[in-house]
Order: sequence, then C-alpha cells, then structure tokens
Amino acid sequence: MAGIGGATSGHTWRDHDLVENHARLNAALLRQTGALCEGAVTQWQWANGVKAYVRAAHGKIFLTGDCVQSIRFGAIPLTLMHGGERMRFFCPVCGRGCYYLSEKESKFACRQCCGYDWQCRHRKR
Repeated sequence: MAGIGGATSGHTWRDHDLVENHARLNAALLRQTGALCEGAVTQWQWANGVKAYVRAAHGKIFLTGDCVQSIRFGAIPLTLMHGGERMRFFCPVCGRGCYYLSEKESKFACRQCCGYDWQCRHRKR
C-alpha cells in the first residue's frame, strides 16, 4: 500500500518510463480485427516504428519481425447483463492476466513488469 504522496512519491519519471510512449498489444483490438482466430496471420506496425507479424495458434500469439515472442491469451466470461467474454493476455514474465502488454527492449510484458507508469499520474496539478 502506498503511503503519503502515492506509490510514485520521490521518483522522477522520464518520458521513456511512461506507458503511453511505447508500443502496446491490445487484446480487444486484436480480437476485433480477427488476429486471435486460430491460424490467423496479421501484420502490425506501431507509431514508434516497431513492426511484427502476429500468428494465432493453440491459445497463443506468436510474434515475429522486430519482436520475436510467444504470448498466451484466453477469454474471461462476462456474466453481468449481456454475457459474452473478454480477451486478455497472460504476461510472459509474471503470468498476470492483462488487457494490454507494453513493449520494452523488443519484448512485450505487463506495465508493472516493464516498470512503466501512466502519464496522467505525473501531471503537474
């Protein structure tokens, strides 16, 4: 639990430490575009120039190109109101379920494992 000043008190956050400044994999977006369908192969390019081919098979996505990695994904059932399910990744470092994975040194992991924080938490108020 964070004490007075919050979890990031005393730490100077550079632009490079902020999640918004890195490529991210978005589980919902990949599902929407069909990239998580068994056997699908899609190409992705982020604003920072990182490129990757994404291939889905056996509950994993396989990245090739600038990033070479395999990442597990799965669905969470939604029981409220409309039902359905929501896709999420499992962080390759800690195994935590997340909707987004961020790129650090050509590998994707959850925000916490990358050591990133949200820009909005560091605005001068």
